[in-house]
Amino acid sequence: MSLGRTLAASALFQSLDKSQLERVASVARLVSYPDRSTLFQGGNTLTDIYVIERGRVQLCADVRLWSRHTTLCTIITTVETGGVFGWSALVEPNMATLSATTVGPCRLVAVHGQSLRRLLDEDPRMGYEVMTALAALVAQRLQATWAKLASERGADLVRRPIPVGM
Repeated sequence: MSLGRTLAASALFQSLDKSQLERVASVARLVSYPDRSTLFQGGNTLTDIYVIERGRVQLCADVRLWSRHTTLCTIITTVETGGVFGWSALVEPNMATLSATTVGPCRLVAVHGQSLRRLLDEDPRMGYEVMTALAALVAQRLQATWAKLASERGADLVRRPIPVGM
C-alpha cells in the first residue's frame, strides 16, 4: 500500500483531497517494527504521529498500585490497521499521554508532527479538517480511558459500597 492510500484510509486524513494527501505524504515515511516493540512511553516527547498500515499497537497507561514502586501497564485500547496514535506530536507540549507497544510485527506511516503543523497552518481548510478529526480521536481515547478506569474502580466499589445518602 502507498503512503497516500494508507493516509487516506485513516480517520485523521480521510477527508483530505489528493493534493492535500500528497503534501502530508511528503512529510511522512514508512517504518517497520517487530513484535513487542515499545514505540514510546507515556511522558515521552513525541515527534511523529502514526497511522497503522499493517498490524496492531496497544496503548497503555502506567497505573501505580499500592506503592510508588509497583506499576501496572493497563491496556486502554488496541489500535489496528488504519488507526492513528501518537496524536501528541501535533499538540503542545508534545508529551505522550499513553505508552505504545506493537502486538506482532507492524508497518506504520510516521508523519513528522512539526512539518504537518506547518502544512496545516499553510492550508487552513486542511488544518480545520485534520484538527476536527484529531479532536474526535482525542475524545475517543479519553472516553476509552475513562471507561477502563471506571471498570477497574467498579470492582473496588463492589467491595466497599457507597453508603446511601452521601
